[in-house]
Amino acid sequence: MTKIYDWIVIGAGITGSALAYELSKLGLEILLLDQSTDGDRATHYSYGGVHWYGTSGDRGTLFHEGKARHEQLSNELGMDTEFRAVEFLFTVDPGQDVEYTIAAYQQMSDPFQMLTPQEACEIEPLLNPEAIVSAFTLQQAQVNPILLNQAYQQATIRQGGVMEIGEVQELGKELDRSYHIRTSEDSYQAKNVVVCAGGWTRQLLKQAGIDIPIYFTHAELVEIVNTDKRLSNFIIPSQTQLYQLETYSSRPELEFLWDEPGHELAPAIVDTGAVQFLGGRLLLGQLSRTVTDPQAQINPQRSEKEIRQKVGQILPSLAQEAGTWHSCLVAFVHQNFAIMGAIPKREGLYVFSGFTAPITLVPAIAPRFARQLIGTPDPLLSPFIL
Repeated sequence: MTKIYDWIVIGAGITGSALAYELSKLGLEILLLDQSTDGDRATHYSYGGVHWYGTSGDRGTLFHEGKARHEQLSNELGMDTEFRAVEFLFTVDPGQDVEYTIAAYQQMSDPFQMLTPQEACEIEPLLNPEAIVSAFTLQQAQVNPILLNQAYQQATIRQGGVMEIGEVQELGKELDRSYHIRTSEDSYQAKNVVVCAGGWTRQLLKQAGIDIPIYFTHAELVEIVNTDKRLSNFIIPSQTQLYQLETYSSRPELEFLWDEPGHELAPAIVDTGAVQFLGGRLLLGQLSRTVTDPQAQINPQRSEKEIRQKVGQILPSLAQEAGTWHSCLVAFVHQNFAIMGAIPKREGLYVFSGFTAPITLVPAIAPRFARQLIGTPDPLLSPFIL
């Protein structure tokens, strides 16, 4: 007889793994389902930043709660997630309005001091002083997202959860009102299903005849594994372009184009950040494009060249290091931090995806959402409910 789980969680990135863990903590029978074991997903290539600057009100509560959760997760999950305090160094590029930048960040954070290029290079020697006009630092935090994800998964299994690999090929409801999921490897049943498939969420639900307003970027970066270079800070441009790209590409008047493969809804952008983890692994840049086909073919050589050229202006020595280009899908929603809740007219089917700042927010929101799924409404989640 086929086992019927209480919940099947589709997607084992940070959102799915954290939610599976929180549901298993509540004593529910959980199956965590992922399409592959290669780890080639957005969580794997996340910078791992844990930040809370610029947040207030209910959303500020969630960001600060995320920080507090990270402070205890290594002990709770039984695995070191490499959570640590780090300095975020924000670069100000030539052409930016420095006074406007100061005013914007001072509204969002504790007081800070603007640095000259020379002062910034004393803090981060790998910076090119000629490529910036100023910089400033804020102390935030960082976690290793790969270890965090593994910790959630292993803790879920220790609590009786099950993890299986297989690409979802069919999602439907049986006569006994349970959900049936057929994958490339096997078939499973559950009373409830929650889709946490990140950038694949839109396509997966579309195949089941469901339309929800969730989108994706093709995110590309360069990973450097073997290097003797050492970054002292978490490098971020003070004016990132990603939010503007996402906002423009998810406008209601462009919604119909997301269901037609082959459209590029806006020119690609490159944000010239860089981060290094405790083991020395480096991630350079993020080139983002809103191409409506999740399986679109991208020219890796051209993309890598562009990333290295842009990052090389800020961090010239890192751009010369041998590394590998990678691409993954990153989910987002229009002018919000996430989308979650019951899918209309599909009893027992839910979504939990599209997070901005998932590494910070998911550890705080996943336990709240898990409790809401079993009948305890949470008013802090109402802005994100589908």
